Amino acid sequence: MKPQVSMAIQEGLRDQEGNPVQYNFSALEQADLVAFLHTLTDESVLIPIGINYEKFSDPFSITIR
Repeated sequence: MKPQVSMAIQEGLRDQEGNPVQYNFSALEQADLVAFLHTLTDESVLIPIGINYEKFSDPFSITIR
């Protein structure tokens, strides 16, 4: 049985039958993509659940330091 494909996938990422396009990345391209995705995670802003960290608690507060 084929897995169900979400129609929320953009049209450019689906083939003519509506299946997700498979990109055949080389090992180097895969490693480069993973390295790029890791740059999008700023662990300095990760906050443990349940901790009220005032710096990030109000996105509309204007605090100049």
